[in-house]
Amino acid sequence: MRPGDVVRLSLPAATAYVGVARSLAAGVATRLDFDLDHVEDLRLAVSEACSLLIPAAVAGSDLGLDVHIGDGDVTLQMTSATAASATPATDSFAWTVLTALADDATSSLEDGRLIIRLRFSSSAEPMAIDGPAGAERS
Repeated sequence: MRPGDVVRLSLPAATAYVGVARSLAAGVATRLDFDLDHVEDLRLAVSEACSLLIPAAVAGSDLGLDVHIGDGDVTLQMTSATAASATPATDSFAWTVLTALADDATSSLEDGRLIIRLRFSSSAEPMAIDGPAGAERS
């Protein structure tokens, strides 16, 4: 894989196929030597983006995933046909998770398609999840 490469996937906009999209994103990140924490961040971000795209998708439409390979980063562009008139609420749980996981997250409506773009850098700190205050980790 080289900077400038784009890996494209098109699948039905249905929850049964979310695992396929997650596997593609994780596989590309692994091939680019992202550490395990970053790979899991990408995998979780794909799930959250799907949770926003699939309910808004037109019945019977496709879900597109383009993985743009950069120099030390990856940009995911996920899209589906939609009848929605607005982008996802930025105060929703799913959007909050996306912005915590990705270095950059945007959404837009273009030509009847809802688009979510997420950029991940292999050098950024992965999302930290801490236990309750004072809890010991084993």
